[in-house]
Amino acid sequence: LLYYEGILTEVAECHNIPLRDIYPPTLKKHATGNGRASKEDMVAAAKKRWNIGTYISLNDDIADALCILDWSLGVV
Repeated sequence: LLYYEGILTEVAECHNIPLRDIYPPTLKKHATGNGRASKEDMVAAAKKRWNIGTYISLNDDIADALCILDWSLGVV
């Protein structure tokens, strides 16, 4: 994990892209309104936010990535 974090940091610095941390409770609160939301709640929030029908399967990692994207769009 640290290897990828180093690569990400290096690329961001080379392109003058600021990096920001987001803690899980902050992301959960942004996505669901509850800082202690479950993985299933996060998946449901991502599907609702990005208008993804029930026929498309999302795992919790993809849902988290979509929620981070949504959070970051509001930060910029």
